[in-house]
Amino acid sequence: MRRSAIKTLFFVIPAHSDMYTALPVAEELVGRGEEVVFYTTEQFAPAVRAAGAGFRPLDPEPVRLYEQLSGGSPLSSMADVGKVVEQFGPLIARLLVEGLRTVPAMVEQVRAERADRIVYNTMCPWGMALARMLGLPAATFSTTFVMKPGSDFEQMFAAAAPDAMADMWGAVAATVDELHARHGVPRLRVSDMIAPDEPLNLVPITRQFQPDADSLDERYAFVGPSIRPLAGDDDFPFDRLAGGPVLYVSLGTHISRGSGAGFARLCFEAFADSRWQVVFATGRGTDIGSLGPVPANFLVETFVPQLAVLERADVFVTHGGVNSVQESIWYGVPMVGIPHTIEQLVNTGRATELGLGAQLLPGTVTAAALRQAVDTVADDPGYRERLAEASALSKAAGGYRRAAELIMAAGERRTVPQSQTPLTRAEPIR
Repeated sequence: MRRSAIKTLFFVIPAHSDMYTALPVAEELVGRGEEVVFYTTEQFAPAVRAAGAGFRPLDPEPVRLYEQLSGGSPLSSMADVGKVVEQFGPLIARLLVEGLRTVPAMVEQVRAERADRIVYNTMCPWGMALARMLGLPAATFSTTFVMKPGSDFEQMFAAAAPDAMADMWGAVAATVDELHARHGVPRLRVSDMIAPDEPLNLVPITRQFQPDADSLDERYAFVGPSIRPLAGDDDFPFDRLAGGPVLYVSLGTHISRGSGAGFARLCFEAFADSRWQVVFATGRGTDIGSLGPVPANFLVETFVPQLAVLERADVFVTHGGVNSVQESIWYGVPMVGIPHTIEQLVNTGRATELGLGAQLLPGTVTAAALRQAVDTVADDPGYRERLAEASALSKAAGGYRRAAELIMAAGERRTVPQSQTPLTRAEPIR
């Protein structure tokens, strides 16, 4: 008997920024009577189930390779993009290859789900391939800027390291041909996997924030960030924030790579005995006891309820992860970005270009430079004025509710009946 609930499968990269942007959308779909299943890793199983969705474990090899992408040497300028592409190109190729190799083993399990649609994000070739093989409608769910094939944004990366990009395709092409011949896995190109393009492409930023938005048509829905109403954070000592403007400092996962203690001491030097009430998030990789004496105007915590603190903050010093940047915009808080990856460099660079904050590259960060950047964005009213406009656009974009509505409106039409889809009939994607 045909079940009554529409069923959506989510194939999302197992990273906190990606998962916690997608989960509110899934929870909204569940709240509207739909069934949702995530294919992801065990660490996210509790959050997936808390959202009311089903959990299926992913093959660990692509996951292990993806985790390595978050390492590497910090960037010092956009001139380093080519070096980073050269460094990570082979790893990206391996990730795509191993991701595609999981498809033959997954196809019957996914077929048995009898799903109505698939939602997948960039760098999830298994989601794209399975949608094609099973004739399921699909939508993409980016967690940062859209990289449309042929766009100026994509060409910036291709031009940065053309040899590395060519090597990536060469490494993937042989596996694509093999899997297509043996199992009918579609002949996906590297550009298909890095810059997917479906009839519906959900982007959780605003159109204003996308660098080349004019090149993107109505199939790209800029729904803004997935920010939900604040829950209670009764255990956090918010009373400590009284008495002066609030500076929130968090470099996200970078803090866990061994630099947390040194950066904390630099911030102590920059802001001790200043007008600022500083909230400093160390991350789980730094022992607070190793930091030495903490200035009286600092509140140092391993974990900080970021949204609740941003609601009270006057300036945000951030690594520039997409969620942190979008949350800063949502709450109208000027930011000082200290990026350490390509994505963070582009995020904080775009925020600076729009006049929403300032950017300090890792090699230029001193106590004096950080203090000056914070004071500049705090004291110039233009930052607040521009952020007020950007915040209004972000809140009007619709967020996770609009994303869920668009997924539902896309329907459940199948292009090929699942029960009649032979694995050898997959066609190349042109």
